[in-house]
Amino acid sequence: MDHPNHRSSHVLPTPRSGGLGIFFAFWLTSLLLVFFPESMAFNASNSEFSLRNLQTDFISLPLLFLSSVMLFTVGILDDFTPSTRRTRLITQIVASGIFLGSIRSKLALVWEEYLDKLAHFFGSNIFSGVGYFQDVAISIVFCVLLFGIVWFINLYNFMDGLNGIATLEAIFLLSAIAFFCFQSILTNESPATSFLIPGILILISSSLGFLIWNFPTARVFLGDSGSNLIGFLIAAFGLWAVLLGHISIFTCLLLSSLFWLDATLTLFLRWSKGEKITEAHRSHLYQILSRKWSSHTKVVNTYTLINFVILFPMALLSEKFVGLGFYLLLINILIYSIFYFSIQKEAIHHGT
Repeated sequence: MDHPNHRSSHVLPTPRSGGLGIFFAFWLTSLLLVFFPESMAFNASNSEFSLRNLQTDFISLPLLFLSSVMLFTVGILDDFTPSTRRTRLITQIVASGIFLGSIRSKLALVWEEYLDKLAHFFGSNIFSGVGYFQDVAISIVFCVLLFGIVWFINLYNFMDGLNGIATLEAIFLLSAIAFFCFQSILTNESPATSFLIPGILILISSSLGFLIWNFPTARVFLGDSGSNLIGFLIAAFGLWAVLLGHISIFTCLLLSSLFWLDATLTLFLRWSKGEKITEAHRSHLYQILSRKWSSHTKVVNTYTLINFVILFPMALLSEKFVGLGFYLLLINILIYSIFYFSIQKEAIHHGT
C-alpha cells in the first residue's frame, strides 16, 4: 500500500505495483505473437508473411527481455521494500547497457552513414577511413545514449505522480511513434515485417488495460515496477524507430517534451537553489498545477490536450520538412521554459 505523506498527491492509502499487470500482459502477448502457429498469416504492404517469421531487424528480443526483467525486478522489490539509490542506478545502467550492446552494430552503421553525409556536405573525405576516430565516436554516442535511457527511466518515475498522467503519456508517445512508423513503411513501400510496430501496439493495449484502474480515480498505482518498465520500453522503441529511419530524434524529443523538460528543469532549479536533488519533493510543474487547480484530472487532461493539439502537429511538421525539427524543438523548449519559470515564480511567491 502507498500511504500518503507530506509530498503525496493522493489522500487515501492505495495499492501499488500495477506494473505487474503491464509486464505480464506485454511479454506474454509478445511471446504468443512470436510463436504463433504458422497457419496464421495476414497481409501487410502487399507482402504476406507468417507471424512466427516476424523479424526484429537488429534488436535481440532475448536481451530486450533480460533488460526489462532486470528493471522490472528492481522496481517490484522497491515497491515492497525500498532499495538504495545505488542499487537502482547500477541496475538501470547495466540493463540499458545490455540493450545498447545488442544494437551496437546498428549504431555503428548509422554513424557511418552520418559521417558520409558530413563528408558529402563538406565536399571532403576527411571522415572516411579513420577507424580510430570512428571507434571513439561510436563510444561517445554509446555513452550519450546510455545516459539518455537511464535519465528517461528516472524522469518517467519522477513524473508518475498523478492519476493516469504517466500511462496516458505512454499511450500518446507510443501511438505517435507507431503512426510515424506506419507512415514511413507506406511511403517506402516496404513490408512491415518488424516486431517494432506489433510490440508498440501490445504495450499500448497493456497500458490501456491498466489505465481503467488508475484514471480518473486511482484504485491502483503504477509503482516503480511499472514506471521503470514503461520508461525503458518507450526509450527502446523510440531509439529502434530512429535507427530504422522511421522517425527523427528531434521528433521524438518534441513528442516527449512535456515530461523530460519538466523533470530536467526541475532538477536544474533544485540544484541551483542548493537543494538535495536526490530527496523527494513536490516541485514538479504538474504537482504545482494539481495543487493550484485542486484536481488531478484537470492537469492530466491539460497535458493530454497539449500533446494532441500542439506537440503532435509540431511533430508532423518536423517529419514533413526535413531540417525543421531542430528549430521546432528549440522553439518548444523556449516557450515551455517561459511558462515553467513563470509558474514556479508564482508558486514561490504564494508559498505553495
